[in-house]
Amino acid sequence: MSDHISSPDNPKSSNKPSRKQRLVSFAGYSGSGKTTLVEAVIKLLTKRGYKVGAIKHDGHRFDIDKPGKDSWRMTNAGASVTVITDDRKLAMIKQHDATPPPEKIISDYFSEMDIVIIEGWKRTSVNRIEVYRKEIGREALCLTSQDDGFVAIATDIHIETALPQLDINNPQVVVNFIVDQLV
Repeated sequence: MSDHISSPDNPKSSNKPSRKQRLVSFAGYSGSGKTTLVEAVIKLLTKRGYKVGAIKHDGHRFDIDKPGKDSWRMTNAGASVTVITDDRKLAMIKQHDATPPPEKIISDYFSEMDIVIIEGWKRTSVNRIEVYRKEIGREALCLTSQDDGFVAIATDIHIETALPQLDINNPQVVVNFIVDQLV
């Protein structure tokens, strides 16, 4: 374990998160501004010295590989895992039967991260900050959900809830909440 990350034996060893507390989720309806807010939060957390990972859940099928390219051909031929890499980045295509839960993805691929930001998983992820805008025209998820995974709501209006309400248009406020309350 890195020196700069607190451990269960020494929880005050740093202001950075312990491995157990490093997950922050953003959920909301399409068009609410999740990706815009997540992008700003990642930039601000990175400026504070955190090593940040990101996971995006896509409710639709996607394909990052290009038909006819070598990696596509390998996957198409039946490879369960295909990796393409160069001197700056790596991409992995891994076949599976069902979407793995975010905790499994984190344990398998994000061990080097201080904080992992998840976008999506409206109803299954912990430490969820709902991203909500009035113009969506639907009731906030945190008001209709039966679970207790929501920890705050980033919004542009006042909502009748006991959850902390964060200014969706001020990513610094969201980052301060994450650092102060979740990590």
